[in-house]
Amino acid sequence: MTVLNKCCCFSLKTGGVILGWLGVIMSFVQFVLSIILICNSDRLGQLLTDAKIHYDYDVLSLTVQIILGIYIVFTAVGVVTSSFLIVGTLRNNHNFIYPWLLIEGLSIGLELFSTLYSCYMIFILDSVIVGLIYFSIYAVYISVQCYLWLAIFSLYQNIHSERHVAKARVHAISLDGINTFTDTDLSYRNLSMGIHEI
Repeated sequence: MTVLNKCCCFSLKTGGVILGWLGVIMSFVQFVLSIILICNSDRLGQLLTDAKIHYDYDVLSLTVQIILGIYIVFTAVGVVTSSFLIVGTLRNNHNFIYPWLLIEGLSIGLELFSTLYSCYMIFILDSVIVGLIYFSIYAVYISVQCYLWLAIFSLYQNIHSERHVAKARVHAISLDGINTFTDTDLSYRNLSMGIHEI
């Protein structure tokens, strides 16, 4: 039984294609920007040093490179999984949709943990009001992500059910064909034996 029947005002398949293309475009843009930033990591490190952050320039530059390198990997994975989502939706293949569900689910979990930790730090270091505003904004954002994840999960269930039903029908037709062939063969053998006896 599917959780949702529509994705916003679209059908699940249309929503899957739209989300897939949005994911490809956004991940690709972030991928390109991350490469540009990592190529200018020395300048970023200098800017952070000039901002009177109490760390060594080399340490800041290396930290920026590591963070951007990890982010590049995540954006590349986002391009791949979003492409799989498009292919799986258009070809009615739930196996291509599964990687998107897995990666997006992990992303939502990490963002939820990061949001709660950030709110906790804001409550301690800044003010309760700022923390509540921050939490409210990200609560809406994560709620939208959860809704979209459930929509794609419903699409996954629909396609999986359709393929299962189709395989069951093919199997039933195959068995029916075998039974028909067997009955015809037995009838032919009985007729041959009757003629032989005559």
